[in-house]
Amino acid sequence: MDSNVAVNAPGQGGVVSRAIAKWDAIEIWVSGGIMCFALILTFYSVCARYIFHWSLDWSDEISVYAVVWSTFLGISSLIKKDEHVRVDLFIEKFAEKRRNTLHFYHAILGLLFVFAMIYGGYLFVQKAYTANITSESYLKFPMWIPYLIMPLGSILLALRMGERIAMLRGLLAGQKVWKDPIVLVIVAGSLLLYYILTTGINVTAALVILLLVMLFSGMPVGFAMGITSLACLLYFNLIKMDGVAPKLFWSINKLPLIAIPYFIVAGNLMMKGGLAKPLLELGYAFLKRIDGGLAIAVMFAAVIFSAISGVSAALAATLGLIAIPWMMEKGYPKRFCMGLIGAGGTLDILIPPSTILIIYGAVSGESISELYIAGFLPGFILAAAICIEVWFLCRHGGFGRPAPGDFFSWSEVWAKFKSSIWALLMPILIMGGIYSGVFTVTEASVVSVFYAVVVCTFVYRNIGMKEIVSILNDSVVLTSMIYFVMMAATLFGFLVTMEQLSDRVLALITAYDLRPWMFLAIMNISIFIMGMFLTPTTKILIVVPIVYPILQQLGISGIHFGILMTINMELAFLTPPIGMHLYVMSAVCKEPLNEVIKGIFPFFILLLIGMFVITYIPWISLVFLKH
Repeated sequence: MDSNVAVNAPGQGGVVSRAIAKWDAIEIWVSGGIMCFALILTFYSVCARYIFHWSLDWSDEISVYAVVWSTFLGISSLIKKDEHVRVDLFIEKFAEKRRNTLHFYHAILGLLFVFAMIYGGYLFVQKAYTANITSESYLKFPMWIPYLIMPLGSILLALRMGERIAMLRGLLAGQKVWKDPIVLVIVAGSLLLYYILTTGINVTAALVILLLVMLFSGMPVGFAMGITSLACLLYFNLIKMDGVAPKLFWSINKLPLIAIPYFIVAGNLMMKGGLAKPLLELGYAFLKRIDGGLAIAVMFAAVIFSAISGVSAALAATLGLIAIPWMMEKGYPKRFCMGLIGAGGTLDILIPPSTILIIYGAVSGESISELYIAGFLPGFILAAAICIEVWFLCRHGGFGRPAPGDFFSWSEVWAKFKSSIWALLMPILIMGGIYSGVFTVTEASVVSVFYAVVVCTFVYRNIGMKEIVSILNDSVVLTSMIYFVMMAATLFGFLVTMEQLSDRVLALITAYDLRPWMFLAIMNISIFIMGMFLTPTTKILIVVPIVYPILQQLGISGIHFGILMTINMELAFLTPPIGMHLYVMSAVCKEPLNEVIKGIFPFFILLLIGMFVITYIPWISLVFLKH
């Protein structure tokens, strides 16, 4: 659906269209500019701390506020382009008119949620202004200033929702929508849900019913979780309106979380800076005399990029565009190539720096540095297992054999090493700094951005100012997608706490005398099924608040469980109906989805076995931790 369809009244099209287009351009530059300001300020703080031994608490504080402000501009872009994450399992089967009718209904509900954010934000600012609350840093500036983003940013979102509603209304004009049975279903369903809420149903049942209906009707995940949770909280008098905005604001106003956009920026810079090809060439120079050498070199590049970026779909797409044509020239079947890169790209969320592990750490309270240490060996083992499987498949499939003219040469290896040295140094800088304790995760993330800028701009010279602006804006939008779901899920987590769902689940486990290994098996199956419909971020935000308190009772390490969840999410990228890597490979290779699935299947089975092994051998995750 084209979100750029004119929304203007007759006679006003030119003026309004130009105004909207101008605002779109301003939004891009302002969101990128604010993110750039946050990056520079955080980098200045790191330099001040390590070079001049100054402690600048105010710079970290302002950097976090800047990221929060840029997030609302990013959410505005998400609404404009309709790029929110949603469960498309059923809605994609509808005719376009019915999809637009559902989208119109969702937009109305979304606008109501945004109005609640505006009012709650107003109360939030008013309270801070009246109480004269100041910041914790030595600057002691009034806190109502950063809090202004809640009402002002929400007003911006309301305007975008209004624009979207007008656009959808224009698409549905003259189509006699009221005669479509889907409208009757929407009206009847709304009345039924209202009746359910007013007949003494408990909060948990209401939450589950509302959330499932909204998710499977195709409503964006962030809005579905936010509307459902807020409706239950307000209807059952579990929260007041003046408590809504503070929860939303502080859910993303956390210093460790700004590592997410920073790693996303760094990864996008390195991938768009043309560093994949030198890494592939280096790996192939080493391995050209081995069966499947080029395919193993692709895995080598995937591991290196996984240690740079936290965006698995972008990694799969980048490697797919570069490596698949080269591999096919060497005689590799296209189906095999799609399977290898689709599966290998999933390691990006396990091998540090991983944005998924950052989110898990923020929600659970576990140390992100320890999660990174725990993810290293499982990621390396899975990558090595894929390489072994590649060798076996090539050996017995009769492809990927060394060509007669493929001779190993140390001079070639040295030449390729020199051309790729800057890309190889980046994971050493990031992970070496974190593992040695020199950098925190947040510091490592911002250092990686400036390293990537220098390398891509001045060494490889593949990126200019125009590309940097585009990368910053794309990174803001992707960050906003994650942050918006986190904000909405905070209300969900609060509701879970109020209803003591963890205690209920624990009582059920005790009643059935479930052992830890049984619990882990149930969780793996449950998370795997959820992965067919929900994004990794959504799964973490739903599962962890309920399950994490139970882990301690069963003697299961929260670090180990985080690694298991992450490996399980790798499988989710490879399973329909919303397996992201399936669609990436299908788009890159212009092949039907069933061909991609056939290629991925052998690697999927291997990852499934790997998850089982790591689940019941926690030593693999915990061996490098001190406790």
